[in-house]
Amino acid sequence: MQLGCCLTAGSFVPQVGAAAQDGRVTALRESLQVLHACGYDFAELTAGLLADLDEPTFADLAQAVAAAGVPVRAVNSFIPPALPLVGPEVDLPRVRDYVERVMARVAALGGECIVFGSGRARSIPDGFPHERAWHQLRAFLSLCDQLAGRYGLVVAVEPLNRGETNVIFTVSEAIRLVRDGDWAHIRVLADLYHMHLEREAFSVLDGVQDLLVHVHVANAERRAPGLPVAEDVDVPGFFRQLRAIGYDGTVAIECRFDDFAAEVGQAAAYLRSAWAQAVDGR
Repeated sequence: MQLGCCLTAGSFVPQVGAAAQDGRVTALRESLQVLHACGYDFAELTAGLLADLDEPTFADLAQAVAAAGVPVRAVNSFIPPALPLVGPEVDLPRVRDYVERVMARVAALGGECIVFGSGRARSIPDGFPHERAWHQLRAFLSLCDQLAGRYGLVVAVEPLNRGETNVIFTVSEAIRLVRDGDWAHIRVLADLYHMHLEREAFSVLDGVQDLLVHVHVANAERRAPGLPVAEDVDVPGFFRQLRAIGYDGTVAIECRFDDFAAEVGQAAAYLRSAWAQAVDGR
């Protein structure tokens, strides 16, 4: 397992313009240093961060990543809500420009995977024909497949729970979509938090080792794995299933932190222990 953590590079201090961009790079640099100290293998950033930065600030970000010793392997929050992928307001030229900008920057950082969750951007508007909506989603993924091949990337379809979108809730749905599309650079992500909310059995992962390229984990309250909660997700069972299908790839924590510096280290220790037990068959 290669263990990573999703970073937002946010700031609690209201800033505008160049100060805001510099502040985000500074926050990212500090977060990467914490990940390095805790032994993380990679970081996962947001596409919006990469797309929003001007060229000089993006160069600073790339330098910060290189200096930290923690590579950026993945990017999430692919498409913003203001750029709908489904419905009467779809603007494919704008979508293409945005996707290409994000992919170029992910590739420049040495990234490999872009996570397609984007629950609001992909949601089907009320009253819009579902058949047409699915056609639009497939057209978007075909565009991503074409561009991802150019940049040496893969796009992972992330199922989201029903509270965040109204389409593609389960890993099994994502698998059917990707198999039917037969795309070379579109694959599937399994998120333990969303699987828990949708009550999806881990057995859906049987036989999908050719499609599963990335994994997200959090506890049942979407906080750091290992923190005590009343009803938690089954991390050991999830890891045993991943090992059973031969998965040994990237696993990223995607959650909110109350105390990032303290909790991210605890989460790493908990997950590495759980993974080691899964490897040993315990």
